[in-house]
Amino acid sequence: MMELTPKQARFVGEFLLDFNATQAAVRAGYSAKTARAIGAENLTKPHISEEIARRTKETGKRLEATRERVLEELTRLALSDIRDVATWKTEAGADGVERSTIRLVDSDEISDAAAAAISEVRQTREGVVVRMREKLPALLGLAKHLGLDQPDEEDEQPRRIEIYWGPPRELRPPGDVPGLEAAA
Repeated sequence: MMELTPKQARFVGEFLLDFNATQAAVRAGYSAKTARAIGAENLTKPHISEEIARRTKETGKRLEATRERVLEELTRLALSDIRDVATWKTEAGADGVERSTIRLVDSDEISDAAAAAISEVRQTREGVVVRMREKLPALLGLAKHLGLDQPDEEDEQPRRIEIYWGPPRELRPPGDVPGLEAAA
């Protein structure tokens, strides 16, 4: 493997901070005017991309960020359920007025998976706010890893969904919907 110049080595270190090639080039000492082009060019150089891959893998080992652990965390977030953190119910009081009660599960009673899905707990004047992490990015990441973002092999035809505002397609007169031919 070709040796990195000191500036290229600095670029690699800076790139690994935020994975922004333009900013890494600026912080490594390249001209701000050419940083975008230099950053992109550096990423295409085999000896630089190999060093980035080597150091990324090394960091993953040091952090014990294995594929299994990352998938486990994605699964925790993707399948999280607010009912693991809080319970609520509405009951009619003796006066006939319905009242809602919310109870937070004590922190020492929730599972590790539920705790991982919480991004914030804070006290306000009105009460306690519990904010859960967003599920959609985790669901998309997990679906992609499991291949659920691809059509099933058993699917002979792609699934089709038609949405219309108004009467169903078969009740519309021919010519009312572009591309709809009269049934023979």
